[in-house]
Amino acid sequence: MNGKIETKSLFIMTEIFLGVFFLPVGNPRFDNAVLESLRLVKGYAQEHVLLCLVPAFFIAAAISVICLADKKESDNENNTKKHL
Repeated sequence: MNGKIETKSLFIMTEIFLGVFFLPVGNPRFDNAVLESLRLVKGYAQEHVLLCLVPAFFIAAAISVICLADKKESDNENNTKKHL
């Protein structure tokens, strides 16, 4: 059983090595494609932060303020009932 796992992992490592070894680095079309994909990821990450994460933080802050206000209100009601 252990030999089967080792053989599979050796095969996977060999495939990854051969895939990286035969990459057409230096070919302008390949290099341009890699750089362009990295630029797209960078742009996506920047837009995602501005368009998704910032509004999500504002919504989370608003929800926490509402929950905190409800908790204080219920605590005040409980305190007034105890004093009566």
